[in-house]
Amino acid sequence: MKIAWYTPFSVQSAIGRFSALVVEELASTGVDITIMRSESPTRSMRQIDSRTSSRPVVWAQELGSHPEKALAEFDLVVYNLGDHYTYHELCFDHLERVPGIVVLHDYVLHNALNGYCHAKMNPQVTYDAVLEQECGEEAVAAMRALVHEEPSKWWQQEIVRFPVLRWALRNSTGVIVHSAFAGNHVRSRVACPIAEIPLAYDGGESSYSPQGFSSQPHEKLRLLTVGHINPNKRVQMVVEVLASNERLRKNLEYHVVGPIEDSMRSEIQSLICANGLESQVTITGRVECQQLHEEFQKADAVVCLRNPAMEGGSASVVEGLLTGKPVIVSNTGCFAEIPDAYVHKVDVQNEHLQLKRVLNSLVDAYDSAVQRAQAARTWAIARHSAAGYAQSFLEFGERVLYDRPVLRTIDRVSEYLRVARVSPPIDLLERLDVVMGGLFCDGRRAQRIAEDAGNVVSS
Repeated sequence: MKIAWYTPFSVQSAIGRFSALVVEELASTGVDITIMRSESPTRSMRQIDSRTSSRPVVWAQELGSHPEKALAEFDLVVYNLGDHYTYHELCFDHLERVPGIVVLHDYVLHNALNGYCHAKMNPQVTYDAVLEQECGEEAVAAMRALVHEEPSKWWQQEIVRFPVLRWALRNSTGVIVHSAFAGNHVRSRVACPIAEIPLAYDGGESSYSPQGFSSQPHEKLRLLTVGHINPNKRVQMVVEVLASNERLRKNLEYHVVGPIEDSMRSEIQSLICANGLESQVTITGRVECQQLHEEFQKADAVVCLRNPAMEGGSASVVEGLLTGKPVIVSNTGCFAEIPDAYVHKVDVQNEHLQLKRVLNSLVDAYDSAVQRAQAARTWAIARHSAAGYAQSFLEFGERVLYDRPVLRTIDRVSEYLRVARVSPPIDLLERLDVVMGGLFCDGRRAQRIAEDAGNVVSS
């Protein structure tokens, strides 16, 4: 099999790190795979170090504005999509021309949509128009009520109520998601094969060895939050909990590691100073890969709170689990799917009180928390391995290739009906469903394709 794998591939991209792992594993099975860098090919982007790979790495922009000819030689084209337009610009552009499998990393794509609309400057394709088409007038009204007065509330909170996915997935031949949470959202919006495959991250056992690990924490137990620091990571909430409890203030310190906007840093720093926590809380900003690895090694517990949750799967949670350290998550979105035995969950409806309870439990019984974390590490190594991901991907790829004639036929029929402004009766849809299933599918696939056909044509 020959695959073109579109992905951001700089050392700053977590999706790039995921891709590097999976691509190497696919190549080890005999797949002929080429990495297509999807980032905007700006001078600043090209100056960021690339990840290394044994496979060819090509800037997708070099394929030109008509990539169809170059991509025709591949059996599958795979597009890794996330909510950062600059990192995924060529994914969005080339997916419009060449259908392929989408690996969907974020189920909320508002920021990517906004960047896409600004880049294209097409009066027929505006952010407002796509939002209304996918989510209705209520979504547009909510956006317009907030975007000028409280833009952060819209872009960082309210958008989760109105996921926009169809604009990005309309030309996909299949979609891979990394959680049932994301899968449910996608199934309600698109009609194509969908696979739920747990996120592959960090190469399993090799990254964090349990040898030499001690269950004795630092003099003060060190908490760690990593990633792009924004309000939904709940850093302010952690600081407020530390400030509100003298026992936690004396026994905990908190490291916040990752890219952060100046305004966000100022807001958090003001909260730190107002509560006299300068010696307990450290904000590092962006760090190099080696320092990030060291931060994980030095941490006594990893805090992965999200409210709202916008990811389809979380790399920082997987990496935290692989360290064998206690991990704290919000009981929402994809995070809620992790078995209770392996993480410490905090309900978003009662966040402050529950987080205080969890942190006090770590102070009281850290040895017990570490034993729980070691079991979580074993589970994560098996669940999030690159080998397992590659095997599931290849099985899904074969399914997509098998179903592709059906989807193309459905697209042609639905486009004809759309242009003709025909609203077909239900009995016609049912007959079409049966014919599609009978022509192309075995018994088990026929029912699924029939359902997909009805959804597409009726929309």
